[in-house]
Amino acid sequence: MNGKQILLKTIRKKGILSLFPILLIDGMIIAAFVCFEIPISEQLGLVIIVSLISLPLIVKNIMNIAVPEKSRLMKKRPELLNIAEEHFKNIIINNKNLKVMVSNRYISFKNDPDIQPLDELYIVYKHEDMLEFIRYNKSLKFDFARKDKEISANFVSDKKILAFLEELSNYANNMRIGYNDENIDYYNEMRKKWLEDNNISQKKGLFRR
Repeated sequence: MNGKQILLKTIRKKGILSLFPILLIDGMIIAAFVCFEIPISEQLGLVIIVSLISLPLIVKNIMNIAVPEKSRLMKKRPELLNIAEEHFKNIIINNKNLKVMVSNRYISFKNDPDIQPLDELYIVYKHEDMLEFIRYNKSLKFDFARKDKEISANFVSDKKILAFLEELSNYANNMRIGYNDENIDYYNEMRKKWLEDNNISQKKGLFRR
């Protein structure tokens, strides 16, 4: 399977994974209408409302499954087909624990077709969600020029995460590790420069959180 086929397969798979919970929730809502013995006339009206709300998402994901070449992502980034071809031919790091693949110029994540350039990766850091001093979620966050990406790291030791980040830093020359004031300022500066270089409006704001 070549890079283009892998990319289109990933778009289809993402469409399926996104479509299933929408249909499930719609089914549960409609079932609740029936269980609570709501009059048929009111049920019909509520079903129509639910359908109108979810229909755009259902159509979007069905289109992604049927015609991935015409997905919103491909319209936004038509260069992805060529990027995928290059990326999947030149994999340097294939971290199966974190489900991340790195080539000499790009990085990709499982079930995410939006492949990102390594030189647009500015910060990577570990994030933990705590409840009364008990950690219930651990993730790894990647802050790129054009998007943020969070992946689960619940079953990956800190030692393995650090080893991966150190290896990744050999190829991602603009990447810094850790979430702190200095790195936030660095991200702001790098993203501002990227927006200016690409003539993109800064109305979406910078990395300040």
